[in-house]
Amino acid sequence: MIGLDFFPFDGNGDHPGFQAAIAAHGLSYAYVRASYSIYADNYGTAVHVEHASDMLDRIEAAGLVAGAYMMPDYRAGAAPAKAQVAAYLEGARLRPGRLPPIVDIEFGAKGLARAERARVAAFLGDVFAELELALPGVAKVAYCSARVCDTDDADTLAGAANAQLAECDFFVARYAFASHGNAGGEIAAEAGAKAPPVPHAGGDADNWQDHQFAGDAIRIAGFAGQCDLNRWNVLSGATPIGVRRTRALARLKSALGDAAHGSVDYDLRAYQDLRGLHVDGIGGPATYAHLAWEPMAA
Repeated sequence: MIGLDFFPFDGNGDHPGFQAAIAAHGLSYAYVRASYSIYADNYGTAVHVEHASDMLDRIEAAGLVAGAYMMPDYRAGAAPAKAQVAAYLEGARLRPGRLPPIVDIEFGAKGLARAERARVAAFLGDVFAELELALPGVAKVAYCSARVCDTDDADTLAGAANAQLAECDFFVARYAFASHGNAGGEIAAEAGAKAPPVPHAGGDADNWQDHQFAGDAIRIAGFAGQCDLNRWNVLSGATPIGVRRTRALARLKSALGDAAHGSVDYDLRAYQDLRGLHVDGIGGPATYAHLAWEPMAA
């Protein structure tokens, strides 16, 4: 299942390319950025508050599952986490059927100073705490490269935020292209990519849900700006035992009650039927956009 990540401020406000992208890549979901702060990204673009709800409406009108992510401003003197989260939620207007909150954790070309790691980790903890207060029990998604958690270089929290990130229901990893050129070829080349360890259960490597192809260089007919293509890591009975599978079963149990069997295949089908979704026993973005809003059973 392939998705699209694009920036509303890249000239894509009218989204003339959705249908072309769906036809070319079989898209099933799309993310937009709904960022609170002014933040100079790698392209030097000033990103202001994005009221993304209209964009998400257009994504859904095209038949795709919609999601919006925030890029917190972690710099000293920035707005408090509470204000940033409130503005993000006001702009995104998330609800069941839309993907749950996604927090984009990255530090730009210069990375993160070692002395700042503990403060930034604490700030991110506040972000996730505010999201939990606003949306209790709803899954929280962390998006970042593997380096943020797993290595000790300029682009890392070096374990300082593992406790906060481990609370996220899923982890979105970022990978380099195997090659540059035809997007379909890149997807095929990366189809067998293995996720690096993430801070769930001491490094359960299956706890990523969405593989984003790095490079920010995809061009799709009808889109004025650059796009990223994503590949969803579907949940099924074949998903290895781990935190991701365990948490999904807990959410299924919460929704199904005594009708839950404790079988991923059976319970996914029962849940999809309950919520009026396509019944195939495969946990793709459409299923997750509902399941993520179910509380986890004890």
